[in-house]
Order: sequence, then structure tokens, then C-alpha cells
Amino acid sequence: AGGAARAILDALITEETPEIYLTNRTKGRAQDLAREFDNGIEVLDWDNKNSVLSDVKTLINTTSLGMNGEGDLRLDFSQLSNVMTVTDIVYTPLETDLLKHAKRRGCTCVDGLGMLIYQGVPGFSNWFGVNPKVTDELRELLLS
Repeated sequence: AGGAARAILDALITEETPEIYLTNRTKGRAQDLAREFDNGIEVLDWDNKNSVLSDVKTLINTTSLGMNGEGDLRLDFSQLSNVMTVTDIVYTPLETDLLKHAKRRGCTCVDGLGMLIYQGVPGFSNWFGVNPKVTDELRELLLS
């Protein structure tokens, strides 16, 4: 429940997302983050995260799980449906196991490269005095 999760929760609340479920391997961290927003976020035990998968339209992984060398999410991928959007902010590997399974289930998938690029814009601007535009061409350049 770090900075990325906080920023994403803020965006979900700003967009008036009707229901938000939050889980963390350390439940207390999820509870603390939910209290910061005081917006009816439902905190789930990490071991119960699969209980709501079939009900959600968007699944966002903000943990390091799935990154090279880290563990996996231990999700019941059979509950993913083709009406879901699945986002994983992990960018190494670009296509995590979560995204591979989601793609096979027909979900709309969003990888973590966009997050990495947008995080880099302020630093690039500070160092070089140029505010780079994030474009498809920039993404392709970074992938090449």
C-alpha cells in the first residue's frame, strides 16, 4: 500500500468508482490507506482476495509481485472475465503472469510501461529543462 496504490486510489475516487476493494499482504497497511481516503473502501484479507474477483470490472496490481524475482499473486485466474480491465504496474517483465492469464481470458490488459514513462517525465524535465511528450512513438522507442 505505497505511493502508487495511493495515487491510483485517488484517481479511482476522483472518477467516482462505485466500489473499491483493497488488499495488501499486510492488512494493517491496507486499512491505514483506506482510512486516509475515508470513502467506503472495503479492505479484504490477502487470503480472501479471490472472493471478489468475479464481481469486479477492473483489477489493478500495485504490488511488486509478478516482477522478476518476486513471488506471484496467487490469484484464481479462472474468475477473470472478458469484461474486465486488468492493469499491472510491474514493468519487468512487461507482460507479467497476471497479464498473460488476463489476456487468455479475453480481458483488456494494461502493462506497467505507461506508469514508468509518466513517472519519468518530471525527472527528465528537471534534469534537461524539457518536458517530454508521452506518445506512442516514445513507448515504441523505449521498447526497442
